[in-house]
Amino acid sequence: MIKLTTKFLGKSFQYTNSFEPNLTSQLIADVAIEIDLFNKNILDLGCGCGVLGLSLLKKKPKLVVLSDVSIGALEDCRQNTAQMGSEFERVNVDVIESDGFSKVKKEIFFDLIINDVSGISEDVAQLSPWFENAPCESGSDGLRFFKRIIKERCCIKDI
Repeated sequence: MIKLTTKFLGKSFQYTNSFEPNLTSQLIADVAIEIDLFNKNILDLGCGCGVLGLSLLKKKPKLVVLSDVSIGALEDCRQNTAQMGSEFERVNVDVIESDGFSKVKKEIFFDLIINDVSGISEDVAQLSPWFENAPCESGSDGLRFFKRIIKERCCIKDI
């Protein structure tokens, strides 16, 4: 597979097995950058190649957990994490394979949880070249993952 590179918030990121950051990624980053994250815990749920969580390192959080269910996306994320090693001054960075919150340590309180997984209908995704590097298993309404996460984390039975 061809290694692709993109610029995000002035940094270069490689992605091969994950989505290219888009306008939604930028909008999430624009909001997150305005938050005081010094010495805070961040969870990037569905991190892909890591652009959001790794871009927030400059805010000097205490912990950044980058989590994805895709082994390929985690390979991209680990590669980008290794390239930014010098920026981890006093920041613990953990890259984990987890389906939603399944392997995220329950005893950690996260001050910020960011999520940039696709919320597009599987039917629409089949028509888009954007999904060539990453799967779309979001259901016909695009909300399968979000509904499951809210049910699991917020103890809501029906959405």
